[in-house]
Parts: sequence; C-alpha cells; structure tokens
Amino acid sequence: MDTRKGGARPKYPWEKWMDGTEWTIWKGTDFAIKRSSMRTMLHQKAIDTDFWCSTRFRDPDDGRQGITFRYIHRTGPNLADPSDRTWDRPDTRDYISDEAIENLRRPVES
Repeated sequence: MDTRKGGARPKYPWEKWMDGTEWTIWKGTDFAIKRSSMRTMLHQKAIDTDFWCSTRFRDPDDGRQGITFRYIHRTGPNLADPSDRTWDRPDTRDYISDEAIENLRRPVES
C-alpha cells in the first residue's frame, strides 16, 4: 500500500490508477496543481514503480482541463515472443504500431 509520512493515506489513488485502465482526471476535481505538474507527477510515478505511462491533455469546449492516461507495467508484454499476444488486444493498440511490433519480433540478424 502506498502511504505518505506518518501512515497517512496517499493524496492520489495510485493503485487504482495503475490498474491498466485508461483514466481521465480533471483539474479542480481530481487534482489542484498545474496540469503540466500533474502530468510530470504521473510520469515520475511510472518511473518510480517500473511502469510506462502514456498521457494526453484534454481540453473540452466547457473550459475544463484534463489529462487522460494509462499505466502499463514494464515487465509485460514480451514483444520478442510471438506467442505473447497482449498487444493484439484493442485496448492496448494505441501504445505501439503494428510495424514496431513486427520489428521487435523479428529475429536479430548476426
């Protein structure tokens, strides 16, 4: 469990957010700091916990400022193994192109 000094509850629900689901959070509702600072914090958390994090800013017409993100653990999937079809799931396809997958699966020529 992620806790801060003195056993206090974490400010953000990191364990929930790092479940592989795509999340959208909004300034003023989910975070109070500058949006660019929040994005930096999302990426730093990924580095600290051996995850990758993909982020996109959201700017709907109503003036709100959001960030859409998803965490993926660095140890999965194994792109060098053709039997690992994790990247074939539609919910993960936006992280890597078909060409990149095929290049990673191609045997290294000696």
